[in-house]
Amino acid sequence: MEFLRSIALDSEFDVYSPGRYNIRHPVRGGMFIARATHNTEHSFRSAISGPMVTAAKLILRSIFGAGCGGVSGAALLAIPTYLSTQTGFLGPESAWWTLAAIVGCIWGFVPGALIGFLVAKFQTTGLISLIIGAAVGTGVLIGLFITGFDPFIDSEILYTGLAAIPIGAVIGLIVSTTNQPNLRS
Repeated sequence: MEFLRSIALDSEFDVYSPGRYNIRHPVRGGMFIARATHNTEHSFRSAISGPMVTAAKLILRSIFGAGCGGVSGAALLAIPTYLSTQTGFLGPESAWWTLAAIVGCIWGFVPGALIGFLVAKFQTTGLISLIIGAAVGTGVLIGLFITGFDPFIDSEILYTGLAAIPIGAVIGLIVSTTNQPNLRS
């Protein structure tokens, strides 16, 4: 408060709303503008709803990451199936693209939700979000190897697992764009 009083001696005040002041203070030929806020109703409201807002943002960003993961997983599995020219005993593979899209959506939902949760929980920057997404994508690839999928027999599984790394990184970057600081005081 003493800092504001010292500025007030040689500054101009513009009152825009009750409890909020714009302070103009000359600094080396330019103008320094500071905003002083004293709104007890706003600070009381944010103190009460702070944990709830944080939990809501965490859940929404996790759902956003899960949606991005579901869409990318569906595209990752449905497009090669749709473009396939092979025929099995159940008919042409291209007829099964809708089932592949549903399986891909489920397959991408969980890693996307994990990326969204981690990025939202730790409020990471873009670079760290890329690393988190790539790490989760690497976990998907390792999970494919552990569950018994042999990449030397079926190269499509290897390509799908390898594609999970950059897709996870992009999902992390997309979710990190929602980590903007609250600009309202």
